[in-house]
Amino acid sequence: IKEGIDLGLDIGDPYVCKNYHDLSFADAYIFYQITDKFNSIFLNDSFVLNRLRQFGFGIIENNKKIKNYITNFAMGI
Repeated sequence: IKEGIDLGLDIGDPYVCKNYHDLSFADAYIFYQITDKFNSIFLNDSFVLNRLRQFGFGIIENNKKIKNYITNFAMGI
């Protein structure tokens, strides 16, 4: 977007939009895939998956380094 603005283009210019799309598509697609998989896991009420979720959250909750990494990532830091 900055490149387009520096060139004097409008933010809605097709060049700016295509460039933004090309640069952000992979990240957006990965985020979609991860979100979809997590949603599937949390919608499933199986005993085994419930135990795995509890185990995973326990690891995150008790490991300050992992917890801070996830928190910072979520905040965009």
